Amino acid sequence: MVRSFGAVWLNPYVRVLVAILAAIALYFVLLATQFVWSTALIAFLIGYILSPLVTRIERGGVHRGIGVVAATLVFVLLLVGVWALGTAIAAQITTFAEELPRLVETLEEIPFLLARLVDPSFGAIFQQVYMTSQVFAQGLANEVLPSVAGVGAGGLTGMITTITSLGMQITIILVLSLYILYRYPVYAVSLLQAVPSRHREFVRELAQKADRSVGGYIRGQLLISAVVGVLSGIGLSLLGVPLAIPLAVLAGALNVIPFFGPIVVSIPTAMMALTLGVGQAVAAVAVLFLVNQIDAHVLTPLIYSRTIELDPVTIVLSILLGLALFGLVGALLAVPLAAFVKLLYVDYYLASRWYGRRVTGPEPDA
Repeated sequence: MVRSFGAVWLNPYVRVLVAILAAIALYFVLLATQFVWSTALIAFLIGYILSPLVTRIERGGVHRGIGVVAATLVFVLLLVGVWALGTAIAAQITTFAEELPRLVETLEEIPFLLARLVDPSFGAIFQQVYMTSQVFAQGLANEVLPSVAGVGAGGLTGMITTITSLGMQITIILVLSLYILYRYPVYAVSLLQAVPSRHREFVRELAQKADRSVGGYIRGQLLISAVVGVLSGIGLSLLGVPLAIPLAVLAGALNVIPFFGPIVVSIPTAMMALTLGVGQAVAAVAVLFLVNQIDAHVLTPLIYSRTIELDPVTIVLSILLGLALFGLVGALLAVPLAAFVKLLYVDYYLASRWYGRRVTGPEPDA
């Protein structure tokens, strides 16, 4: 029986068929257990991100449990901040829904005002631009107004219902992340022991370097995004830009995509600020530009001093490749993956004996 099975298994078509069936079965298992592995993955990421804080507290002579409590308080404060932020966003959306008709009328007048600056007589070309923009604005009001109004009137209730339905998962994630955070060194050693002994030292060294560079990038980017969001929110709120807080959240979230994020968020920011006037639109874009400069020349050099530096061309190409292959998620993960690939290239490929081996042979003719 065993010999017969071994003879069948030697057939390459059988092994390919088994591999395909196993991949299909794995897909359906992952699909059916999505709640379980997504919850575990989020909990692990939380534990991984907060682990350096707990480790630093523990190295100061404090019990790891106290460090976990401190990290938990930080995490709970972040959740409270997210809840308060969501409430503020819902309030601004409600106000925006009430003022949307007036804002649309203001947007209709912008081409007329700009055209008068170019040609006081407001010729036929400018009249056509104005009529086209009026049709566009009317369509915007007819299509967007009901949905935004729905967000303001009944959408808040739906949002609260959705958050409530996710309450159980958030609680499980919190409890699970605490266990992971408390026993993180034990789990790290257990994972390392699963690696064959002949490769264990290599994996340990690679994990340490990846944590210092790629992990440092992820933690640093979260901190920078939070600072960018706060600074953008303060500046846009002082200017009175509609939806200042949602735009600030968008600025912080898109800041994880270098170069492209600030450009993308400046477009809706300028449109919202145009409802207040051209000067306010210029000021709003200037605020985003100033925050971006603070990020580029102060925050990034300060936080990323211990991480791998990437060439701007490499960053842009990585983001474009990730966006083309996996959409927004690919764009978000492109830079950390590029940093990891560079780590492998510099520390292992260029330092390998295979790379440095000289090919012996006849000398080329002069």
